[in-house]
Amino acid sequence: MTIERHTLAMIFGLMSILLWPTIPSYWIGGALLLLGVMLCKTNTKTASFIVGLSICILSINYQFSDLKYLLSANSSIKGTIVSLPQQGITDNRFYFDLSHLSNGQISKKSASTMLLNWSGQHDLAQGQRWQFIIKAKPIIGLFNQGGFNYQRYLISNDVIARGSIISGKMLDSQPDQRGSLAKKLDELLNKHPNKRFIKALMIGDKRRFTSLDWQLMKQTGTSHLFAISGLHLSLIALFIALISAPFFKLIRLPRHLAQCFTLMSVVCASAYYCYLAGFSLPTVRALTMVVLISIFSLWNHRLKFSQLLLLTLVTIGIYNPLSLLSQGLWLSLFAVCIVYLMLTAINVDSTDQLSLFPRIKHWIYQLIKLQLCLALGLYFIQLIFFGGISLLAPLANLIAVPVITLLVLPMLFLALCSLLLEAMDIAQLLFYFSDNLLECLFYTLNKLTMVDGFWLSGSSSLIVGAVIVTFVGLGAAQLFYVVKRKMLMIWGGVLTISIITGMMWPNDPKHWRVDFLDVGHGNSAIIKQGSRAIIVDTGNIFGQDSTIAQTVIQPFLEHQKIVDVDYIFITHQDKDHSAGLSFLQSNYPNARVITNNEDQCRDITRHWGSLVIKTVMAKGLIKKSERSENNRSCLIHFNNQYGSVLFTGDIERAAEQKLVKQLDSSWQAQVMQIPHHGSKTSSSKAFVNLIKPKVAIVSARSFNQWNFPIPIVLKRYGNMQTQVYDTSTEGQITVEFTSQGRFTTSYRRQRAPFWYNRDLSFGHYKR
Repeated sequence: MTIERHTLAMIFGLMSILLWPTIPSYWIGGALLLLGVMLCKTNTKTASFIVGLSICILSINYQFSDLKYLLSANSSIKGTIVSLPQQGITDNRFYFDLSHLSNGQISKKSASTMLLNWSGQHDLAQGQRWQFIIKAKPIIGLFNQGGFNYQRYLISNDVIARGSIISGKMLDSQPDQRGSLAKKLDELLNKHPNKRFIKALMIGDKRRFTSLDWQLMKQTGTSHLFAISGLHLSLIALFIALISAPFFKLIRLPRHLAQCFTLMSVVCASAYYCYLAGFSLPTVRALTMVVLISIFSLWNHRLKFSQLLLLTLVTIGIYNPLSLLSQGLWLSLFAVCIVYLMLTAINVDSTDQLSLFPRIKHWIYQLIKLQLCLALGLYFIQLIFFGGISLLAPLANLIAVPVITLLVLPMLFLALCSLLLEAMDIAQLLFYFSDNLLECLFYTLNKLTMVDGFWLSGSSSLIVGAVIVTFVGLGAAQLFYVVKRKMLMIWGGVLTISIITGMMWPNDPKHWRVDFLDVGHGNSAIIKQGSRAIIVDTGNIFGQDSTIAQTVIQPFLEHQKIVDVDYIFITHQDKDHSAGLSFLQSNYPNARVITNNEDQCRDITRHWGSLVIKTVMAKGLIKKSERSENNRSCLIHFNNQYGSVLFTGDIERAAEQKLVKQLDSSWQAQVMQIPHHGSKTSSSKAFVNLIKPKVAIVSARSFNQWNFPIPIVLKRYGNMQTQVYDTSTEGQITVEFTSQGRFTTSYRRQRAPFWYNRDLSFGHYKR
């Protein structure tokens, strides 16, 4: 127990990486390490905590040590492609491990990892060695509630910078085994309609998954089955153990040697499968567990589950503290705990004395119990990622789990062995059967999703989620024997009732909020009152086949449990304001769309809840230079007795001059969205004086090429004592209007003020 407590203390030290506001310097890490060593004999638990903390500090400082050389100027780098490249028609993206870098002032070895983009068409494969001239930038992400934290994800995968390739020279064209296997599978599976799922299960390749695939897996709660995870690796380890143990026994090796060779076979096969998965953190977690179990088995020492969990965490944390930032790692550990609790919940008493039908009845009952426990864990994961739960998940997994784990996965593993042995006919036969099984499975899953009302979001999912989180917490606490069961039940009941009561507590009907979303270069904001919302602008295109509406707005709406959208306002038709309109219209068909069409955006007043909404456009724009799409932006003013907000689109000085003559003092606003992302062509002194904002919001992209917002514009607002917030530095900005006053919060400063959400250029980036 003492060793467990020391291990737990070190884990707490390592996990402190999740809460730091800034990164402590090298010398602080060194001083803490020395202090930890000095306390080893007198206060071992404190020493363990301090050592874990110091390991994190030293590791992160080392990780980012090359950043100042990469960001200072165009750099020349050499290294290896270490991921399967995502290749589009004109764009390529991949992870690149550096072996050497130079920038004209310094030339040095490097062990850093970058995310690179290369325009054009290129023959790329994992394992190739290249020399590139790049333009490097700090890693950045969009920061919104409910959204994916891309910046944290990149850091957890050891990426310290991103870069655009200016030119490249191939040093070694030979791909590694995973890269070669990916190309071979493309050829062999060309005629199989489900080849994308086969590749995902064999080598963790999800590059060809469509938005419809992800939607189906979300609706049925089966996304965990179609990527190489800890579950898949564990099944492979079990499969190898079942094959190798009888083999070594058959050749009459001594018992200890047979056990040793069996465990070595399991570890080697697991490590190879982990490599095929691209060393994703869930598979690294599973591999670590397999190695630990094997080592302690050779020592004839049986690990308790809690000991195995703690040792796994501390091993991963010491080897790479940044991996503790990965949500995938924590969800993988959570899934393992759920499986363990399921196994302990199942009655495994012998059924030898039972006749056939009672025995079948017994195991059906146990299977249902197991599936309900699994559904509990899946609901928890769905609440975290999707803001809702699928009522279909238990039934869908009852069908999909046996098909994937007992049929498809073993066949694909045998197909992989056949490929390695060049037995192509056997591999093709196995691929044929796997493809047909997947075809039947997805036909069934698609039929299941035709049932109406299977997806719960809003208050319903919150109440169910409160109960789930409570009882998961109870199970975890009982697992580690934190408190007695009676106290757990009392605490769980009180907590559940409190959460549900808090959710159902009546709100002030005049209270409202505006969320200026972090959408990069573009605009989007959500006005929320109660459980209903209005969307103002829909952001830009995001990637090759997606929009900000899909990746930011919809997840935010689900996170906020918004029941319906009543209006979608489009200030003007430029893509950075309107690209997501069609997606949102399909998801909210009852929403009324108001654009900058003169018939819709005229001087008119609308009422929504307690809010009064006014719209207007600049009139009298006669010159051709004045009649741009920017100047045709529709101004939208929201107001009630608690406060007011004005959205200005991308109006420029010409439109502002006309509006100053058109508008009266009723258009003044406490909060204003700064026109045209803070461009010097907008925010004229006369217009700003007319509106008299107390708070001004800039929507811009970090490190953008236009240097928005322009310093002279910021100075203009500063001279008026206006407080300016910028989404590029603050992330999502929320302004709440209540009977007690106006409150402004930002994602990076208040909601998640941690180092991994901050500017990671450390002052080294030069435009």
